[in-house]
Amino acid sequence: MTLSLDVINVNSVPLDYVRVRSEATTAGTPSTGTRELEAFAGAGIGIWEMTEGGMRDIEAEELFVVTAGKASFGDSPL
Repeated sequence: MTLSLDVINVNSVPLDYVRVRSEATTAGTPSTGTRELEAFAGAGIGIWEMTEGGMRDIEAEELFVVTAGKASFGDSPL
């Protein structure tokens, strides 16, 4: 398998935003923005962004890179 992506500035890609569900919100009124870029070996590759605020979410398998701002996460149960 070969993966070929163009070099992009992830901070300038337009995203589709939705409000975080109230039951998942822990602070503020956050929204999440997404844009799928590619699929590789059964995994989706894309951009995910969260506006200021807090939320709880569980992902089984995920890799992320913070490109701007800051993030914190933990493994405590909901």
